[in-house]
Amino acid sequence: MAPAAARISSGAGVGLAWLAAASAGSLAVVQKLASRGQVQGWARARSVSEALKTEVYIFLAGVAPYRGADKLIRFTENVKAVLEKADDLKDKAIGIAPKTRSLPPVNNVESYIAERVEAQIRDYYGPKSRETASRARQFRAAGIAVALIAALLSATASVPKWQAVAAWLPVITTIAAVVTAEAAFHRYEALALEYARTEQQLKDLLIDRSIDENASSAAAGDEFVHSAELVISIQNEAWMARRVAADTTLPAGGTARANCDNS
Repeated sequence: MAPAAARISSGAGVGLAWLAAASAGSLAVVQKLASRGQVQGWARARSVSEALKTEVYIFLAGVAPYRGADKLIRFTENVKAVLEKADDLKDKAIGIAPKTRSLPPVNNVESYIAERVEAQIRDYYGPKSRETASRARQFRAAGIAVALIAALLSATASVPKWQAVAAWLPVITTIAAVVTAEAAFHRYEALALEYARTEQQLKDLLIDRSIDENASSAAAGDEFVHSAELVISIQNEAWMARRVAADTTLPAGGTARANCDNS
């Protein structure tokens, strides 16, 4: 009876190990089909989207270069310049309906602070830093748990009556490789740090403005809005660079995913 059970357990272990390996291989093939050029094209399109969003907020805030009578002309020219950078991607957008959104209620620097900066801190960077930090801890715990299970199974291999259990060792080992828990942990940890750093930088800008005696001046408004947009832009570019690196070098099943819709 015991030998039969051992054969069944061993067969199941080998079968699941083969299935896990086949899944990992399939993921790798799918990953290769999404060529690096396609991923980079997505990143460029996303970068254009964020650049357009920046121009819209700067225009609505009414700061330089959109303060004079020719602000509409300047805005149109700048938008065209941004779009021209991704002119070769137009064919990729055929058949895709853009999402319709209302313009944010921004008409000066103060409303920009409320609708853009404070909203980003409150609704995006703060929650995202906590969420990704929590996810990092989860992946870290998963990695430790899988390592401990693998160690225990290895130890039982030397005990005759538990040798059937050792058949599951390839399964656990393969799962550990596919999940890449340790790599995911470091990716989420770094992303959490990026979100937290961006949140703090925006808060610092608000503090500096609150103690600036010339905060109400046009020049101070220009500097604040452009500085805030630069902080947000840097984080977006860093996130996209990390996403491109993850999508082109790691198995699809083990990549860290994050929502970058920080409207």
